[in-house]
Amino acid sequence: MIHSGTHRSPLVRATCVAALAVLLGLSACAADPAPAPAASTPSSPPAASTSAPAAPPVPTPTSSFTLGPGGSCDPRQLSLSLEQRGMDSGMGHFYWNLVFTNSSNEPCSLDGIPSVVMAAASTGAPLGNAADPAAAPGAGSVPLAPGASAYSLLSFTAGGVYLCTAPVDALLVTAPNSDAVPAVVPAPNPIEGCDDTEHTLFTVGSLLAVPVTF
Repeated sequence: MIHSGTHRSPLVRATCVAALAVLLGLSACAADPAPAPAASTPSSPPAASTSAPAAPPVPTPTSSFTLGPGGSCDPRQLSLSLEQRGMDSGMGHFYWNLVFTNSSNEPCSLDGIPSVVMAAASTGAPLGNAADPAAAPGAGSVPLAPGASAYSLLSFTAGGVYLCTAPVDALLVTAPNSDAVPAVVPAPNPIEGCDDTEHTLFTVGSLLAVPVTF
């Protein structure tokens, strides 16, 4: 028997359900928006260097002089002179100060006893014996700043005591610890020396920071 009415077969119902599911799926896809692309993060600029630029090397000052052991003065740094000591002289005996002055712009030092010999007035050649060294008590290295001086005491016996009459108007002086050519130092006044080696007429003392006092 065939029944009429609104009843559908199971096949028809299944078909309708499947169609409805497809439609609902499409509707859900349309409702979901596409994910937005991730925003790009701008890259940071490289950090500036905080290290200070290297300072240029400081040039090492050079000296035009050649110092000896212990900073001994170069002879080119020194000016030499002789000073009379009239108050200490008399009775065939007299004294001079031999003065070494640092005339350069660099410090140096002197230590010891100079070498001194008389110079013949006529030729400038060495005359007689060199001065005998006479070490001073407590003598030592004398620092010489630019313009400073060191003093050596010269003690003379007048040439006439030994009947010596060779005229002398200068001394030939070499600084301690130096092999330089002797400096010619004019005498404060002419004196008489011995032209032989039998008599030594004078002594030379240690260099000191101040003149010897009696």
